[in-house]
Amino acid sequence: ITPERVLYRGDIKDITAPGAYGEFMVLPDHAPFFTSLMVGKVRFQTESGQEWAAVHGGYFEVLDNRVTVLGERAELDHEIDIERVMRAKARAEARLKEWSDRSQDDKDLIRAKFALERAMAREEVYHQKPK
Repeated sequence: ITPERVLYRGDIKDITAPGAYGEFMVLPDHAPFFTSLMVGKVRFQTESGQEWAAVHGGYFEVLDNRVTVLGERAELDHEIDIERVMRAKARAEARLKEWSDRSQDDKDLIRAKFALERAMAREEVYHQKPK
């Protein structure tokens, strides 16, 4: 679920996501669990196969055999415009190179790093989709 829409609702066999302390997997009958999400890829197994999404932060909860993913932004693999992703990645890389002498606390530098992370997550998810 994102502020704009529901990406998926239904039964899953397992789910893997990028948590605050690294990637984690949840299987049926998992203990209650809550964590923040980092920028990265989410993979979940449904009856019809494997699904992938790029997520850009948010929260993840497991409670009573129910998983809720609240993403700040998220895109399913087939929704990703790879040309747009590659342009965003190139812009972010150029900015990081240009601003390499700035303080690590510089807001523009932080934004460029985050933009590069998002582009890389989208690119990875895009390449997971079946050909």
